[in-house]
Amino acid sequence: MKRGQITLFIIIALVLVASVVLLFKFKDDIIQQASKVEITRELTMTQEVRKVQSNLKDCTKGIAELGLIVMGLQGGYTQLSHEIKYTNTQTSMEYIPYFGTAFFYYKGQNLVPTKEVMQKQLENFITSNFITCEKQYPGLEIDYGKINTSVKIENEKITLNINSNIKVKKEKIESGFNNIMIELPIRLGIIQNVSNNIVQEQIKISKEDICVSCISIIAAKNNILVDIKKINEDVFYTLTDKNSKIGDYDYIFMFANKF
Repeated sequence: MKRGQITLFIIIALVLVASVVLLFKFKDDIIQQASKVEITRELTMTQEVRKVQSNLKDCTKGIAELGLIVMGLQGGYTQLSHEIKYTNTQTSMEYIPYFGTAFFYYKGQNLVPTKEVMQKQLENFITSNFITCEKQYPGLEIDYGKINTSVKIENEKITLNINSNIKVKKEKIESGFNNIMIELPIRLGIIQNVSNNIVQEQIKISKEDICVSCISIIAAKNNILVDIKKINEDVFYTLTDKNSKIGDYDYIFMFANKF
């Protein structure tokens, strides 16, 4: 038994020595192959992260565009509250549900929302609806975290900046991204300025008459089409901007006047 045990120990020792020798001999090849496997896994992970990021960007853009359509119909607001004076008289724009249209001129008052107010409205709309974009993918664990939405309304465009620590994990590899930036070619800054100028002209007149020639000059100067209709006791202004499109449709912005 002792001779057998000694022989077994010798064999084990020889195997271990041979393994160590082979390991040192081929270690560079082993490391190189392992590196290739790791690089391949990381490249695959990068592709998957890009796919998640791309899909999330498209979804967020869709939410922002929907918010802009609602804002257009409701007079610069995505959500009408009791603090906002608005008419619930519906117009012919019935292709999307909306609650009413804000008064920009109300019995001599200028109630046109500032760009900062509209920015906040769109930020809240995107943030509250962002959960609809938080999709899960087979084989991936995604933590969307808490988002922070920033909107900047300029004359020729709207810039969206979505900040979030989004983490994507597959097996033991984790990656992610922190920022999504989107630009929409909607001239909301110009539209807001045109609306404000129209209301200021109405205040100058200080009566129920409408200075059509004044409005025509303001509209032509900014390449905006303005349609005026009286529905019941309210006057509706519909501004159409052919230089601002959502999909194939010209952007429409409405507001109401009450004398």
